[in-house]
Amino acid sequence: MRGGALLRIVRNAAAALLLAGVVVDAPVGAQQRAPYAVTAILSESGPGAFVGQAAGKSMVAMESYINSTGGIHGRPLEITVLDDQSSPQVAVQLVNGLIAQKRPAFIGPMLTATCDAVIPLISQSGPVAYCVSPFVSPPPGGYMFMQQGSALDLAITGLRFLKGRGFKRIAVLNATDASSQAADAGFEQAFGLKEFASLQQVLHMRFSPADITLTAQASQIKAANPDAIVTWSVGAPFAATLKALRDAGVNVPLLTNSVNETADQMHQIADVLPRELDFVGGASWVVGAHMPPAVLKQQAIMRNALSAAGLPTNGAYAATWDITLVLVDALRHVPEHPTARQVHDYITHLYNFPGTNVVYDFRFGQQSGALQSSIIARWDAANERFVPASYPGGRPAGFASGEKGG
Repeated sequence: MRGGALLRIVRNAAAALLLAGVVVDAPVGAQQRAPYAVTAILSESGPGAFVGQAAGKSMVAMESYINSTGGIHGRPLEITVLDDQSSPQVAVQLVNGLIAQKRPAFIGPMLTATCDAVIPLISQSGPVAYCVSPFVSPPPGGYMFMQQGSALDLAITGLRFLKGRGFKRIAVLNATDASSQAADAGFEQAFGLKEFASLQQVLHMRFSPADITLTAQASQIKAANPDAIVTWSVGAPFAATLKALRDAGVNVPLLTNSVNETADQMHQIADVLPRELDFVGGASWVVGAHMPPAVLKQQAIMRNALSAAGLPTNGAYAATWDITLVLVDALRHVPEHPTARQVHDYITHLYNFPGTNVVYDFRFGQQSGALQSSIIARWDAANERFVPASYPGGRPAGFASGEKGG
């Protein structure tokens, strides 16, 4: 690993289970204290590998940054990545191993399905879990925290943007995976809000992520004649969606989620991109977003750290940055060998904490600490970067055409 980073990545499930049962703290030597071990359960293989591998690599940069600022209780941070293979069953096994060792907290899981599977295990006494997906619905005040807002928050941001652009007829095409189902529920609820009474959902279709072609769905969307399309599929299903729409002659603005918001993805699907592709998500890797100075400062720190590790500064490489910042801040302030309750209570009282997406405030039982913090971003192919198309909350902005943010 670069820079002597301590990160360990365990991709074999059996080895991961064994590692989860190893006592963390080695004896402290006379000259050097043992590393402070933190576990991250990510999807390094299986369907979620599209984002999990990038998130795993970014842990190298996070380790280096945290250790350059003092580590945790004077000990160097060591992050061990366990691969849940994108499987809820494996995620449950790994978390049970951490529970047996009385670990106070961990990063992950990544996917809606794996996070949902873990919630019952930790509901009574922890450990604290920090889910990467924003589409879970953890109990308020519980031991699972989550990335960013919620499915409803993201849907409101997206519809507010579309309404502000003057679009009225909206088609929805989503896969049937857990994240897309959560997004479906969020959009259905958002469409019912008074704020969006002028919007008409002209078509709502679903497809299996295993479907190779979506010709029938694309034809029906064309017949519905929407002003814009919402689709939440990621990876190969997302590419299949764009191809089907292109082949059907549908070329209206398309709104999708930020998991697809990577430069690598944009290059791979360049030949099927619609005339306008917008992303609902955080502001952390969007150049020029209109955010508070403290957030812009954290964005610069993250980009510098990722670049120093030779990593891109967008997409899943940045997705775990804020949740790791929050968890590390908690571990720095609780006792060196904390209980899960102590970590939980610290986070639930944390406020005025700047991250790369928002200034976090967890005091009101909102498990992400961020309400209406997401923005709309757009791929600027000429400059190879993502630029803001809205203010936080979804109100359209002119940044992409020259207005300056920040």
